[in-house]
Amino acid sequence: MFKRPIAFVLLLALAAGAVFGQTPQEKDKASDAVFNKIRKIDLLFNISPLVLTKAQINALLPVLEKCRQRIRETRDLEYDQYRAVELRIDKSIEIALTKGDTPSRQLRSELTLLLSKLDTTRAIIVQLNIGEILPVFDKVLNAGQRKAAANSLRPETFGLDVKLDKMTQEEKEKLFIREIILDPLTYDMLVEMAKHLP
Repeated sequence: MFKRPIAFVLLLALAAGAVFGQTPQEKDKASDAVFNKIRKIDLLFNISPLVLTKAQINALLPVLEKCRQRIRETRDLEYDQYRAVELRIDKSIEIALTKGDTPSRQLRSELTLLLSKLDTTRAIIVQLNIGEILPVFDKVLNAGQRKAAANSLRPETFGLDVKLDKMTQEEKEKLFIREIILDPLTYDMLVEMAKHLP
């Protein structure tokens, strides 16, 4: 039997490591991809029981796309605001690292205020999007589907200090829209689902 020299085997192992080895960044990206797949399972666990028809999905997609566009525009505004303070942040970090100076309270206060404003804006956008989708959701889905959606989530899972049986039907539907329908992964999945429906 032919035996490969140890050096040759080691060389093959190193080559395999170079080909199949992953950098930390690649591992992070791969982990994120798997996490998104896990999230898709969670979303489908809540969406599939509704047994949406192609017509229902097609009626939901335009309003959902409008909401996605609103989110993109908000992120663009956030980007502009971050860029406006980035040079000051970089300079403050550099001085702190190279000269030991503590970043100024004024800058820290400004950044805290900025983050607070961005959080408030995001919360407003979420409510606008829920308000945009809810009437279409109620019009397109039948009573059984709306009931299934409303009772599929547990509010405590999302940090809400209220019991499901104490929530109104509308409050339950809004929670479903916020956590399931408006999830960034849902739109593309609905598009894919519609392709396979008669």
